[in-house]
Amino acid sequence: MQSYDRMKMKGNKMNAHVENAGSLVPSEHFDADVLKAAARYIKLQDREVHPDGNFDNAKRWLPSSSEKCSCCAGLRTPSRAFPYGLLIHCRTATHVANQFGVDEIEVLRAAKHLREYISRDF
Repeated sequence: MQSYDRMKMKGNKMNAHVENAGSLVPSEHFDADVLKAAARYIKLQDREVHPDGNFDNAKRWLPSSSEKCSCCAGLRTPSRAFPYGLLIHCRTATHVANQFGVDEIEVLRAAKHLREYISRDF
């Protein structure tokens, strides 16, 4: 099992690579917007960044107006029983692709490629 410091150092290296996503892969493989979306998706999945929104008094998470997209329209509104439905959705590739105006499949491919590239450095 890795020590906490080793894992933290590994995470910092990964952050540096994800932030420089455009320089990681040749541009003919992925569009710049797709790489940005993939980097955002990875950070959301790893809980390094969080979708823009707030919790109300009943501890339900609601996205801000800048975070909402057309893909959020058909989802159920948060309730006391299920307060995180929209928060979970805002971390998906579907939502991130919609925000960046790119194809979801391309975002997933780029994210996979970035993760594989980053894991080779360790």
